[in-house]
Amino acid sequence: MAVAANAIERADAWWPHSPNGCLRQSLLFWWLFRWLGFDSEIRTGIRRGSDGFDLHAWVQSNGVVLNDSPVNVSQYTILWDALSTRVIESKGKS
Repeated sequence: MAVAANAIERADAWWPHSPNGCLRQSLLFWWLFRWLGFDSEIRTGIRRGSDGFDLHAWVQSNGVVLNDSPVNVSQYTILWDALSTRVIESKGKS
């Protein structure tokens, strides 16, 4: 999984005309993981930062954080759980 996360980060850095971001990286990782046949969910969270609120996105499978550190994501309150994955999947079927 670390290899896949590294590959996603490298691809994201190469992506033209767009800022790097945890949401896009997580979407790419989630799509790749699902394409390989593994279940996973996109999680989004919020925390109070020094200048307001910080938002973050990551991917989990069976409660295991796949593309981030569990210590890092534990600092966020989950905004959008497995519902986010179902919404994304239903948009792709249209």
